Amino acid sequence: MKVWVLDLDGTLINPSKSSLIERDKILSFFESDGSNLISKAEMYTLKHPLDFPWVYVGLPTAFVEDSYQWRSAQVKYLWRHLRTDKRQSDFSYKMIWTQLKMFWTQLKNEEIELMKGSKEFIEYLFDNGFKPVIVTNSAPTKVQRCSQALPLVIPVYGDAKKYVVKKEHPLLIDGRKSYSERPNYKKILNKIMSDFKTKPEDFFVVGDIYTLDLSLPYRLGMNCILIKNDLEDGFKTPKVFIEHARKLNIPVVSCLEDLIA
Repeated sequence: MKVWVLDLDGTLINPSKSSLIERDKILSFFESDGSNLISKAEMYTLKHPLDFPWVYVGLPTAFVEDSYQWRSAQVKYLWRHLRTDKRQSDFSYKMIWTQLKMFWTQLKNEEIELMKGSKEFIEYLFDNGFKPVIVTNSAPTKVQRCSQALPLVIPVYGDAKKYVVKKEHPLLIDGRKSYSERPNYKKILNKIMSDFKTKPEDFFVVGDIYTLDLSLPYRLGMNCILIKNDLEDGFKTPKVFIEHARKLNIPVVSCLEDLIA
């Protein structure tokens, strides 16, 4: 059986609305109009995505590879330009809690917008005898809304914690280091193989973030596909990640419909 492992945000679900709300939250930290400064931060962080690693427990786990990481990178960039007597740790702490509160508040009434071709692609998989599953860091409530929007019953493996890395199996992207050993994610992939009695070569893993979604499955010998995003919030997958995927012979597509034969 061929199993298709699909990421949620940026692959099945369009994150643009949430990203734009987060932009407004960042703007609220400025007493005067900070729109021009935010725009500069957006452009700079897109042009220098590897300069803003997402560090988790002291290890670089991802870079500016999607809208959420993009907004976090802008917070780091903007700190250099803020005129304030507060410490950076105070600013960052407040921003983190604002983002978390906003995230959980949105989950209650979040409107799910599917990415182009999501429904058609899932239908194609079912019609051709393939087995789609969702593996995501997101909370179960968000996944449930996605399933209702499709609307098709798809097995879900949530709370994947793809961002948890061990200092093993280093990988380099244009000279910047991360690691492909992600124990929680690996446990879930092994469970899927057990549940469906399949081998790595029977897996097709689709995601929009190379480090989080694809680096581990690629090392395990699974087939990988990178989604190249160009979203309404202004985020565009930086070229460096597209080039990295292609060097590894990982196909790069603009939407799920591109995968329909």
